[in-house]
Amino acid sequence: MNSGNTQPIAHERSPETFKKMRDYPFQERARRGDYYQVVELAVEGGADLTESVLSVDLMQCAGDGMRVLHNISRK
Repeated sequence: MNSGNTQPIAHERSPETFKKMRDYPFQERARRGDYYQVVELAVEGGADLTESVLSVDLMQCAGDGMRVLHNISRK
């Protein structure tokens, strides 16, 4: 679930929506395909990523993988 998305279906949200990485069901989600993989990351307490992010891309699931639709920023 995209935590900010409400279209086409507004999924129910609660504190259980967000999980610690150690509690996330990676294997279960991987069996469902690329579309169901992790696409969001929340950092408790926040994080300054200005020196860490190398590229920001708008991507889309495409068959067995992902494809870049548009590069937003690149170092």
